[in-house]
Amino acid sequence: METKMMETKCNNCGATEITQASQGAKCMICLVGVMEELTYRAPSQVRDL
Repeated sequence: METKMMETKCNNCGATEITQASQGAKCMICLVGVMEELTYRAPSQVRDL
């Protein structure tokens, strides 16, 4: 699995500031949002990452 820096669009919001081109490449804003959601939600939903 490659995780290299690429300039692609965020799969979530369409922003172009992507941190990693992983399975569901997300921009930093969306990543932070996901992390915050996981903090407040049940651990059973962690599989979304």
